[in-house]
Amino acid sequence: MELTIRQGLTQGLSRTSDAPRNSETFSALAGAKATPYGFAPYVSLPNPLAKWMTAAGVEVSWPFPQLHRGQQATLLFGEAEVYLVDETEWTGTALEFHDLYDTTYTYAVQAGGGAWHIVDLGDPVLAFNDKNVLLMYAQAGVYYGQQRVTAKTGCAFRGRVLLGGFDVGEGAFWNAEWQAIAELLNEHHQAGALAMAHNAVWWSMFGAVDVLWLFWPILALYGPAGLGPELVGNRTLAYGKEDPDSWVLGGDGAWDDGVIVCAGEQCAEQALLLEAGATYVVGYEIRNHKDGAFFVRLGGAEGAHRTKDGYYWEELVFGGTPSLYLCGTANLSCSVTNITARKVVQTGYGLTRPFIADMLERGDGGAYPMPWQGRTLAVRALDTVAVAYCEDGVAALVPHTDPPTFGYRRLVDQRGQSPRGLASRGAVGGDEYTHVFVDRSGSLWRLTDAGLEWLDYRWLLSGLEDVVVAYDPVEHEFYIGGARDGTNAAYVLTETGMAQSPQSVTSIVVVGGQSSGIAVQAGPGGFRAVTETLDMGTRLMKTVTEVELGLSSGSNTMTVTVEYKTSREDTVWARSSPVALRGKGVAHLVVSGVEFRVVIEAQSASVEIDYIKLAWRLDGKVSAKHLLGGA
Repeated sequence: MELTIRQGLTQGLSRTSDAPRNSETFSALAGAKATPYGFAPYVSLPNPLAKWMTAAGVEVSWPFPQLHRGQQATLLFGEAEVYLVDETEWTGTALEFHDLYDTTYTYAVQAGGGAWHIVDLGDPVLAFNDKNVLLMYAQAGVYYGQQRVTAKTGCAFRGRVLLGGFDVGEGAFWNAEWQAIAELLNEHHQAGALAMAHNAVWWSMFGAVDVLWLFWPILALYGPAGLGPELVGNRTLAYGKEDPDSWVLGGDGAWDDGVIVCAGEQCAEQALLLEAGATYVVGYEIRNHKDGAFFVRLGGAEGAHRTKDGYYWEELVFGGTPSLYLCGTANLSCSVTNITARKVVQTGYGLTRPFIADMLERGDGGAYPMPWQGRTLAVRALDTVAVAYCEDGVAALVPHTDPPTFGYRRLVDQRGQSPRGLASRGAVGGDEYTHVFVDRSGSLWRLTDAGLEWLDYRWLLSGLEDVVVAYDPVEHEFYIGGARDGTNAAYVLTETGMAQSPQSVTSIVVVGGQSSGIAVQAGPGGFRAVTETLDMGTRLMKTVTEVELGLSSGSNTMTVTVEYKTSREDTVWARSSPVALRGKGVAHLVVSGVEFRVVIEAQSASVEIDYIKLAWRLDGKVSAKHLLGGA
């Protein structure tokens, strides 16, 4: 008699740990992929930067680096460094970042932020993780970083930008500048308080002209084209009564030496290149205020006196000495920080009529909390909707045009079941047509415009940390990688099934129509497959006499071993000696038992198999009569 396994080779690894007997699927499969035609060889992704990375000392350490091939630039993201890639030679140049709020200072990319999420608008490219927000203009060669206003994920969606993963503790998101804008809106427009939740998703105006507002709040006052270059930023200046004759500069930055004293007032001076008759907006934050008054001067123009903590903007027309003065009365004690001075180059908007007020009145742009307490970990575009992957669930964000806003719906599969949140920030991959993701239980899911499908594989993926899902759009395959107990583990999901991968893939790009990527080793080479339990449909004793493999390649180094149990009470599998294949892929052996598992191994991973056939016989006449329905 014969038992042929064919369909199971397309499915590969079992979806559950308790697969039924004779299910045809496999409890182990490494060194090959499960394809519609059976087992196909696993081919490592080429790394076009491999030679340069070795020479430059750029190490591969999960889940870094990540390669991004964008609309106008190719970038390589390490844990705490970013490289601009030259594709003519496939080399990289380390980028130097500047503080977004004071471009005279460098910005050090912070390690420990985890996988990067990219919003590619051509120019700029935005990159987010748990520690950094980066803003990159590759065409101009200008690169910024900041940590003051946090977002940790985002995507481009139909002409808008969606962001999530906000820190909203005291001063963490709606910082002093944003609070000042809220006060202006309430004073002039009764617009109500600006609100943001840690589980919210924010969407920009169409065209994403307001994408920088969240990080550079002053743009919300004058619009994206309403201001000239920043002149001063992120300075701290402290004044103490114990030293009433001078300002004391704290932190970095240098104001001109000397103190200007005028009628009992003391001022520190910063020389600027100003244009006579032009309007400038000066912003500053007062902290730890005690007694006296603080005010600014721009040349001869003097701003309002301030006597309490807060962030303030002053619109001043320059008409005198080309300097910015920070002034205080003699009995003042306070510190001043986040000082900016910018030229207003566009009329129509300002402190009494902020640009953001028009946007709020139109309903163009906004934010909405997701229906769970957990943070939003990833936002991805999927055909006609965007998808918010959160700590506690997954929701589709559905755009509306009148008014221009978004609604949401919780995602459920055909069973009415929902994913249990996202395993980690990197645990979703795909393109605008298909997503695959790992939830917090370790279940694997596929999401398309046709709906949500539960794939499971919890027995493989549960407990993985730092999960990253990378998508190969050429082969339509997903690489799922992570770490368990300090060891890398990786899998590859094809259109029909799953297999263990020898590589943990951090990222995949398409170059010249071919897939390339960055990967780390996640297991030994070679090929190994182990079937699930087989009993041929009977619990009687039987003997396997031959195992035949439908091979296209790989027979020279391949062996077959049969694991067996002789009774249902056995808890440990016995194991035959390995037998090398002979002839046209046949292994001859004699193994008796009630249950069997076939183990196929090869030193080479270049294996193609489209069926496995077992020849077997029942042991004894009583067994044969029983099988045929006799007494």
